[in-house]
Parts: sequence; structure tokens; C-alpha cells
Amino acid sequence: AKTKTAKNLVTKLEDKILSLIPGYSFMKGINENIFGTNDEENLKVILARVDDGWQFAFLIEQINEDHFTVFIPDAPNPMGGGVYFMEKERIKEVPVSQREALQCIRKLGFGSAALLKDVL
Repeated sequence: AKTKTAKNLVTKLEDKILSLIPGYSFMKGINENIFGTNDEENLKVILARVDDGWQFAFLIEQINEDHFTVFIPDAPNPMGGGVYFMEKERIKEVPVSQREALQCIRKLGFGSAALLKDVL
């Protein structure tokens, strides 16, 4: 799998077939961050207001000046979740890395006191 030929084959497979599967690229990026194989920060971590509480979420894109698309992962398995279209007032930026947020979600919120002490 580490040879140049194998890497080219995997890249072609991902580009031609796997990228057509809904959510494949997103989940691949999250898995790479969970396992520490990706040094890039792909998605901005935010807090999203849902009902009467805040949840870790990932900013997918800005729709217009006042609306955003966000992905709110499930706990303890961040591979599932929901896509929400939220107003600007219902999201809050946080100085948390994607990896830190994913680890906190997988631990059912343990460690959130340190991550969010200056935010909430």
C-alpha cells in the first residue's frame, strides 16, 4: 500500500468511484483527523445552538450573510449526525481544533470544561 503504484490506484479509486458516495470525502477527512493521519484542519469547529443547548458542530459553508450549513455529529460516534441550516445568531466560533472536538464527542463530553472554559 506504500508503493507509488498502490497510492496511484487508491487515488484513482477515490476520485472516480468512492467520491460519488454521499459523504465519503467528509467522513474520510474526519477519520484521518481522529486517527491523526491528516495534519490539515479541514473544517472549522463551532458551537451550534440546538433547542436550549450548544453542541459541537462543523461549519460546512456559508450560504449567505446570515445563514450557514453546519454538520452536527452524534456522540459517541461522530460518523453519524445531521446537516442543519442555521442562522448566524445560532452559531458561535470556538478556538478548538477539529481533532480536539472529535475526541471530546467520542468521550461523551469529557474534557469539554478545558476546551470551552473561556467560551461559555
